[in-house]
Amino acid sequence: MANQWSTYCQNNICRAGGCSSAGIYDASSGAAWGTTTGFKATPEQIKGFNAAFASDAGVSALQAGGIKVGDTKYMFLQIDKSKPPTILGKTKDGGCVIQKSSKAIVVGVYGSGSTPGESNKQVTQFTDWLINSNY
Repeated sequence: MANQWSTYCQNNICRAGGCSSAGIYDASSGAAWGTTTGFKATPEQIKGFNAAFASDAGVSALQAGGIKVGDTKYMFLQIDKSKPPTILGKTKDGGCVIQKSSKAIVVGVYGSGSTPGESNKQVTQFTDWLINSNY
């Protein structure tokens, strides 16, 4: 199934104008279900995102230390706990969109050639599909 999830990342989250890379992770363990080539977030990072969706203490940790996805650190912009719960981060040249379904954390990152709005839209469409598919 990992190869299928990787294909979903490439074909559904990383379309033109949006995310440049993405990953789908198990919300409990932080294990990767699938990623685009070279994309890596650690299980600890995924668990930290899950903690932010679950508690104010988790949000405070991201506000204080920033959002780390793989080796890249993003400035924490906001968290919206409505459906789907969303964390947004920013660097000088790009940003990240992190969303949660019942079983998965979806992480999309974008660079200077992409728009935050389109990246958020692509991650949201995929996360909504996961939610509607009971993932």
